[in-house]
Amino acid sequence: MSAPALTKTVDPDDMAGYLTARVIGQEVVARQLARGVCRRMAQERRGKPVFTVLLSGPTGTGKTEMAKAVA
Repeated sequence: MSAPALTKTVDPDDMAGYLTARVIGQEVVARQLARGVCRRMAQERRGKPVFTVLLSGPTGTGKTEMAKAVA
């Protein structure tokens, strides 16, 4: 699956599908991240970060891979 296209708006279902394909076993987190990013991109925020998130958990749960996929 390819990365979602860079547009003004992002479809949360497309983004969640992409994240789920990249990080196995984190479907709930992928869906929540996609919804949050899409909600923030709908707002006018010139010059500010789109979204900030803190990923925490035990070793080997996919935190780094999820961050890479979102970036």
